[in-house]
Amino acid sequence: MSMVNAFITENFIVMSGDHRRVYIEDNDVYFDDAPKLFQINDRVLIGYTGDYDIRLKLHAYLTKRDLKTVSPNEVARICRRWLERRAKVDTQQRILIGGLDDKRKPVIIEITHDNDYEPTYITVEPGHINWRLIYANENPEPFIEEELAKIEELNPQACAELARTVNKQVAEKDSFVSPSCDVGRLIV
Repeated sequence: MSMVNAFITENFIVMSGDHRRVYIEDNDVYFDDAPKLFQINDRVLIGYTGDYDIRLKLHAYLTKRDLKTVSPNEVARICRRWLERRAKVDTQQRILIGGLDDKRKPVIIEITHDNDYEPTYITVEPGHINWRLIYANENPEPFIEEELAKIEELNPQACAELARTVNKQVAEKDSFVSPSCDVGRLIV
């Protein structure tokens, strides 16, 4: 399985994605060779969970395009169109797109098969933090809340460390999540 987390404040976005890939026919067989988090350009991060084959094809499609200046909204539109054309009825795919919109405001966009790939937009009020999670079997929220309470000053580095710590804590209880993860940051 997989876990991708996105944390948003008014000044930055931090995203993390583990590396676990589980063999569908036998969930006790897994590999830690499937990174979930990628940087599209200097203002867009993308994280995938779900059908590994679909993720490979969609990401290959994105990497062949000139996306150096696209916004998170444009990446969401491209992903949605691609999924609507190529996903099957039983495709399970969830995508988190974290980025800085055209006004350099942080936004998280979630696209998932659960709602026919209709984008959900997550923003944040000044002075707050918000997050979006996909897809661990173990609920990471208690770990996130515990780690947030320990942070003296919320900044990109502290939030990146929080993401790594939460990933490790979830991996200890959820064999579908690898203990290692990649972490990306976008700063306003």
